[in-house]
Amino acid sequence: MTIGTLVVGLSGYGFLSVIGHDRFDDATFAALSATYLLANILGPGVFVAAEQELSRRVATLGPGHGAGTVRRLLAATGVLTGLTLVVLLAATPVLRSRVLDGELALTGCLALSVVGSGAVFALRGLLGGRRRFGGYAVTLLADGGARLLGCAVLALTGSTDPVGYGLAICVGPLVGALAMLGTVLRSRRRGGRRPAAPSDAAAGAEPPVPTWSTVGAALTALLVTSLLGMVLANLGPVLVTGLAVGDELAMVQAFTVALVITRIPLLVTGPVQAMVLPGLASAVARDDRPAVRRLLRTGGLLMAGLTVLVLAGTAVVGRWVVETVFGTPEAGLGLARLELLALSALLLMTIQLLQPVLVAFGRHRWLGIGWILGTAAFLLCFLLPLPAVDRGVVAQLCGPAVVLTVHGLVVARRWRGADRSTHGTPA
Repeated sequence: MTIGTLVVGLSGYGFLSVIGHDRFDDATFAALSATYLLANILGPGVFVAAEQELSRRVATLGPGHGAGTVRRLLAATGVLTGLTLVVLLAATPVLRSRVLDGELALTGCLALSVVGSGAVFALRGLLGGRRRFGGYAVTLLADGGARLLGCAVLALTGSTDPVGYGLAICVGPLVGALAMLGTVLRSRRRGGRRPAAPSDAAAGAEPPVPTWSTVGAALTALLVTSLLGMVLANLGPVLVTGLAVGDELAMVQAFTVALVITRIPLLVTGPVQAMVLPGLASAVARDDRPAVRRLLRTGGLLMAGLTVLVLAGTAVVGRWVVETVFGTPEAGLGLARLELLALSALLLMTIQLLQPVLVAFGRHRWLGIGWILGTAAFLLCFLLPLPAVDRGVVAQLCGPAVVLTVHGLVVARRWRGADRSTHGTPA
């Protein structure tokens, strides 16, 4: 699972490195990098919600049970895929003229990414719910590997066709889905013919199929958090590209690469969340306040140390990585902007480390509220009377700062309320 996640992350960095080194002009580079970032928003940003709900539901179903529930959730994922394609189609005129450098075919690449993402995240939900993490890892490896292989072939053959590179970065989810689709279908057919185990009979009758309203409400709640999180992480360069004029496009290229590079620490938050949440939830359930404090203190120390390392590393090698590894002229981006982008990534990482605390305290609703307010602040920053890149830098700081403030205040209020209850004062 860890290797697969790293391969998917590496495929993005490989893509940006390959399209750099003066392979394309500034406008084409901006269009291709925007394609990659939009694929992240329209893929994981949308369909992680479907994966999480499928995984949660499937995990509660015994062998031979829940076929109707699975069909309903897969149908809901199909509806979500269709709605995402409609949104993409409606946005195509603006994307083509302002973001994708007039390349209509890049919109087609994004549509392929949406279809593939709908399929692969649905499969991952089924595999995760059945604890088949080997198969889950195969989808990750196939996804990232297909992207890396496609980019490598194009680079080695000297191709300068932007649509080819757009296809290479967008086809991965579909390849990941096809890599495991046959295995999952065969497993479902075998499971459908297998009689229920004795434990299933003891568990009771077939569980009721959730209504469309129940499925829609669950997906919407999860979608708000996942989609807005990906918006804050990826939409900045897309909006900056649309706002940039003339010579600003050269700095947009450096801004995009710098933003992606400074997101590297976010790759470790998934495993950290997986380790923190069970212990934290258990400690909250036991009302073990010292254990909760200990976990929060550990997380705080981790973030403090990581902040020092990331900011120092950015100061020492940040500009060199942008120019040498990714072949992108620094174009006056400057060390100050690099450090601010690194700080914004650390804010996002702190948010992700704090989310298990909100979940453990049962404050799920405030997860979405925090992201909504943060996204509103993020978008408002693009109305500031500043150069396009500076608007992007300010937005990348303000959006996560608002989210973190809301989530932090909720956790602090919950903690103070528990303290007052412990001392006999109404919370």
